Amino acid sequence: MFRSLADAIAAAESRGASLSDVALDAEAKDQGRDRASIRAALERALRVMRGAVTRGMEGDLHSASGLVGAMPPRYEPAMLVRSRTHHFMTSWRAHSRCRK
Repeated sequence: MFRSLADAIAAAESRGASLSDVALDAEAKDQGRDRASIRAALERALRVMRGAVTRGMEGDLHSASGLVGAMPPRYEPAMLVRSRTHHFMTSWRAHSRCRK
């Protein structure tokens, strides 16, 4: 492994290779696996992450707190998000006081 990004860049330049090739070689050496198996594992992880994003964007997901659900956050005005958070925290504090 490299101690810094500058070391990895220097290694790539000295070998005439891309930074990604140098990183892949270092990972294969570190794990004692070949480049193909490292790349296959990275591709599987990327598929899982892309699937999670797709399900999150297209799915009808709702959180128990109600902070996530009706409209995706990117469409909600910031004040509405702050208002919901304030309401949730105020309710939680009131509930906590009642339990004492």
